[in-house]
Amino acid sequence: MNNTFKKGDKVIMEGCAESTLPKYKGKIWICQTDSYIDKGGNEVVFLEGFSGCFFCGYLKPYLKTDEGMIPASLQVEAHRQSMVEGVHEEVDRLAMAIAKKPIAEQAEILRTTRQALLTIKEAAK
Repeated sequence: MNNTFKKGDKVIMEGCAESTLPKYKGKIWICQTDSYIDKGGNEVVFLEGFSGCFFCGYLKPYLKTDEGMIPASLQVEAHRQSMVEGVHEEVDRLAMAIAKKPIAEQAEILRTTRQALLTIKEAAK
């Protein structure tokens, strides 16, 4: 069996009632055991400082990055935001370059760009 969590992994509760309690909100938990399938067929793990086992479906791994430890869900969001900012910077750079072109070329570039954006929009649906 492929366990989701291993002993010593750092996790955070997310999407459950416990995760909204002030004493647990944002708390980093350490897995006391490897995760396993319980008698009910659920994958669970024991967490240090928590009484009983906990359902793995409400746990998200904490990942180490250059900035420190952050939950995987926030790491994905930060990457997405970084990508969006990169696109904005590239659009600004291209807009400055296009502005230096003759008007006829600008119109053709904008027409081609609009077609490309519509294609991307359709593909994203």
